[in-house]
Amino acid sequence: MRPIEAMQVERAREVLERVGPDWLRRPGVTGIDVGLREREGELQDEIAIRVYVESKRALRELPGSDAFPIEENGVPVDVLVVPPADPPAD
Repeated sequence: MRPIEAMQVERAREVLERVGPDWLRRPGVTGIDVGLREREGELQDEIAIRVYVESKRALRELPGSDAFPIEENGVPVDVLVVPPADPPAD
């Protein structure tokens, strides 16, 4: 894996700071962060804004305003499914 440059991380954080509050309000979104892109369960050597959702839906099922872009201001966007956590046991 090639080294990640601090400037890439900083740029992604700046973009996340701008779009994050709006994206977190979208249905099914459980979290957002900056980290390595993931493909088929393998981490890639590319920084991305990672959007965690309860489930993925086909683009045709989403209103245009709820679909995430492939990239935002030059920063890749990675949508990852994270099932809801089980409630704590009593």
